[in-house]
Amino acid sequence: MRFVSLFLALFLILLPAEETVEINFSDLPIEEFLKMTSKIMGKNLLLTQRVQGNVDFISSKPVYKEEILKLALSVLATRGLTLVEEGSYYKLVRLAEAAQENIPVVKGRDAEGALMVTQTIRIEEENVDIVVQKIRHLLSPAAKLVTMRESNSMVVSDYPSNINTVRTVIDNLVDKRALTVEFLQLKYVKAASIVVPLQQIVKGVLNPRVVDNEVQILKDDASNSIIVTGRPEHIRMIRTMVKRLDVEDNQAATTAEVILLQNSEAASLVKIIGAILDKTTTADPKLRPTLSADEEMNVLIVAGMPEDIAKISALVHSLDVPRQQVYVQAAIVEISDNLADQIGLTYGVEGASVGGNGIYTIGAQLTGSVPASITSAILSQLQTTDANGNIKVESATALAVGVGLNLLTSSSAAEVLSEPSVLCVNNKESTIYVGETRSILTSETTTTAGIPTRNYTRQDIGLTLKVKPRLSTNNKVALTIEAQLEGIVGVDGSAQPTTTKRKVTTSAIVSDGEPVILGGLIKNEEIVTETKVPFVSAIPFFGQLFKNTQEGTNKTSLVVIVTPYIVEKSEDLAALRSRLSRLETLRQHYAKEIIKAAGEPKRN
Repeated sequence: MRFVSLFLALFLILLPAEETVEINFSDLPIEEFLKMTSKIMGKNLLLTQRVQGNVDFISSKPVYKEEILKLALSVLATRGLTLVEEGSYYKLVRLAEAAQENIPVVKGRDAEGALMVTQTIRIEEENVDIVVQKIRHLLSPAAKLVTMRESNSMVVSDYPSNINTVRTVIDNLVDKRALTVEFLQLKYVKAASIVVPLQQIVKGVLNPRVVDNEVQILKDDASNSIIVTGRPEHIRMIRTMVKRLDVEDNQAATTAEVILLQNSEAASLVKIIGAILDKTTTADPKLRPTLSADEEMNVLIVAGMPEDIAKISALVHSLDVPRQQVYVQAAIVEISDNLADQIGLTYGVEGASVGGNGIYTIGAQLTGSVPASITSAILSQLQTTDANGNIKVESATALAVGVGLNLLTSSSAAEVLSEPSVLCVNNKESTIYVGETRSILTSETTTTAGIPTRNYTRQDIGLTLKVKPRLSTNNKVALTIEAQLEGIVGVDGSAQPTTTKRKVTTSAIVSDGEPVILGGLIKNEEIVTETKVPFVSAIPFFGQLFKNTQEGTNKTSLVVIVTPYIVEKSEDLAALRSRLSRLETLRQHYAKEIIKAAGEPKRN
């Protein structure tokens, strides 16, 4: 084995540095491997202690001559040892003590070689102690690191590859934190008039807790400039703002103001106020105030005379108020008219105000007498107190319709398909869609080889409900409602789908919590009903005398019930949820009481 290793070493010595060689050895003593490395590298070797153990190396591709030293260092590291360069020879030392052996000091950017070296790294634009905390884990266990605060530098003793990695990471960190300074020269407005608004915008748009968002905005009255310190992308943003603020004026009194909006959209306010300014006249058209919006930061920029800016600012603040909201609760119910007629409901709620044709349609199925004690109990509990201590009386119609639906669903005459809800902003349309998307066959062809080819299109099938609420006086809500139902009823002779579209549009003014009922979405289905006598009807031939089959048409009405609830402010949502929960409990309770009082429903 020793003869083989020595022959391999002599063969490698004769190779040029850039040549490669295939080497493989098994169970070779580490000291023999070190001697071979010494001869290959042309360096004497000082072994200060014995190195026990053997080493295997299996090569799947050629190895460069310079990599032999790295292999030796890797083997020694497993024994807690390493090599340091002492002039013309290598010295074997403990890995933990290598930094104390006067290892070479490397200058310049990149360290080279395989042996440990010492290098000084100076940190720019960041505290050296903070940087050390971020890169210490990239060093080897035997590395030594010392910081020098007076020069904001660190001295590192480690392998060159580790030191180069640390330098790369530090460069990336410093590049991200690199700050620049820019002087923005103003032409028309005074620096003092816009420095405060710019500072307010920065605080509102950039999170000051994030270190990378550090931006300083100062003014220089002598040069009438804005001084900005920060990252380049932040300076570009502020430069754009300054250009919009620095507009031409004819008097020294002309100034500018940036108004940060809290609730409204800047673009919409510009249209409103711009329309007002278009109808006003000024003695000097050049002194006419200008108004622009920055939608990204949602701010208004106003330039003009101080008195004009004050008027516009007051108008903006009066318009920039929290907008009221309306919580719209919908119920999509399918009612079988035939089943409702067969059940012959005799339940009803006396005293419930019923108004509108839609409500009367459902109310007609709920006629009859109810004990006065139940009616009085229902109406007495409709009075509630909200979170502010104000007395609110729930709509008796809402309770009547809710109880009616409970009675219809419990008798299988109605089925609640969906109960979506949406929180709408006052005077803005919201959409609710309940349905599915189906693949519709649009065409079918056959190739010359007899292979059929089918083309499909995706189509929405379901109910689309559009609601636009507008708050009126005395807790009234004006609703514009559009319900559109789309479906597929079958296919024609050419295998093309036959679709239906039914649409209802209406407007109504209702009280807070009072429902609006949309009808007219009707469909007819052919049904076959079979009645028979148990056991006897199963007898062959003779059993037909005890069966009765009826064919008919079942008319189904799709009813949409829309109920608006006024939300004065966001804090009222919790109280509204409690209110709806209590109202639903009342509906369920009194539906049971009415059924109990009237007895079993009469069937025709």
